[in-house]
Amino acid sequence: MAGSTWPALTAGAKAKASEVEAKFDWLEGDIVPMSGGSKADATYDVGESSFRFRDGKFSRYVSAASGFGVGTVSPSTAFHVVSGSGGEIRGERTGAVGDTSALFNITGYFNTTGFRAARIAISADGTGNSAGSLSFHTSANNTETTQMVILSNGKIGIGDSAYSPSGKLNLRGDGHTNLFSWGGATTNNIGYTSFVSNSSPNQIPIIGGKEGIQFKVGDHASCTVTMAISSAGEITQPLQPAFLVTWAGTSTAITLGSPNTLTASWTEEFDQGGDFSGGVFTAPVTGKYQFAFSVAYDITGGLGSNRYQLFTTAKSYTVRGVTGGGSTDLRNEHSGFSVLANMTAGDVAYLIVSASSNTATSALSLRGQENGTTPSATFFSGYLVA
Repeated sequence: MAGSTWPALTAGAKAKASEVEAKFDWLEGDIVPMSGGSKADATYDVGESSFRFRDGKFSRYVSAASGFGVGTVSPSTAFHVVSGSGGEIRGERTGAVGDTSALFNITGYFNTTGFRAARIAISADGTGNSAGSLSFHTSANNTETTQMVILSNGKIGIGDSAYSPSGKLNLRGDGHTNLFSWGGATTNNIGYTSFVSNSSPNQIPIIGGKEGIQFKVGDHASCTVTMAISSAGEITQPLQPAFLVTWAGTSTAITLGSPNTLTASWTEEFDQGGDFSGGVFTAPVTGKYQFAFSVAYDITGGLGSNRYQLFTTAKSYTVRGVTGGGSTDLRNEHSGFSVLANMTAGDVAYLIVSASSNTATSALSLRGQENGTTPSATFFSGYLVA
C-alpha cells in the first residue's frame, strides 16, 4: 500500500469501484464472485469496478474514453505507465539455461479473424541466461515470418528468419542473397559494404572513405582490390590484364626465308595478371584488347621482303617494313602499329617476323638495347580495354 494508510481488500470483502481505485494499491486474497455483480459471464467482479479476474488473469475493461494507468490516475492512452525512475514493463519466463523461447512478446491480432498480425519478441540467445536478442515478426494468413533480428553483440539481420548476421548490418533478399553489410569505421574508411552469394564464400566488398573508394573480391579475412577511385577521381584497376616486354640484348639475327616467331628474348617490364609467358600473351577473359609493337632493325645487302605480323587466334595483322632495295644497307629502321583486337578467353597473341633475301649478303637483325644499357628500341605491349 502507498503510505500504509488504506487496508487491503481481503477475501469475501466488497467495495465499490470508486473506493477500490481511490484507496487500494493491491487486492489480497481470493476474489469471490459477487451475487449481484454487474457481469454474469463467470467474471469475478469487485463491487461495481471494471477490474476483472478470470482463470488467474487480471484485466480491466477500457473504453475509448478511458485507459489503464500505472502510477497515474489520468491515463492518456489505453495503457499508461508513469514512474519517477522511468517506466518499465517487465516480462519473465521460467526455463532451463539455454532455452531460446521468447521471454516476452508484444503481439498484435486482427480482431475480426483472430489472426496474428505482427510480433516483437525478446529472447535468450541459447548459450545462457546472460545474453539475449530482439526480433521483429510479421504474419500473412496467420503464417509468421521473422523480418529483423538484433543480436546481443549488436549485429542486425534483416530479411531471413534463419540467418545469423555476420556484419553489423546484413540484408537478405529473395534467393538468400546477402545484399548489404556495413562494417566499422577506421581513420580513413567510412565503412565496409559487401554483396555476397550464399552459395559461395566470395564477396564483393566496397570500402569508402576520405581517401577514396576501393572495390575488392574475396572474403573478409583476405580481400584483393580490383578497382580503386582516389579522392581526386583517378581510377585504377590493379588486376586488369596488362603487359609490356622489351627485346633483350643488342642485336638478334633473323632467319631469312621462313617465319620467325619472337618468343625467346623478351624481358618483362611488367605483366599485370601474369598472362604473358614465353613470348605469348594468353587472354584471361573474353574482351577487346589493345596491342602495340615497334620493331627496330638493321638491314644488310637489301631485302626482297620484310613483314611484321601480330598473330592472334582469331585474326592476324601485318605491316610491311622497308627492304633497302638493291644492296643498300640500312640502320635503326622501325616498323610497327597498334590494333584493337577481339579475343576470346584462351586466345593467344604473339609477334612473327618474315623476310626474304635480295642478295647473297642480305641480312636482317633486330635491335635491342644500345650497348646493353639503354632502353630497348623493340617492344610489345597489350592490355584489356573492355
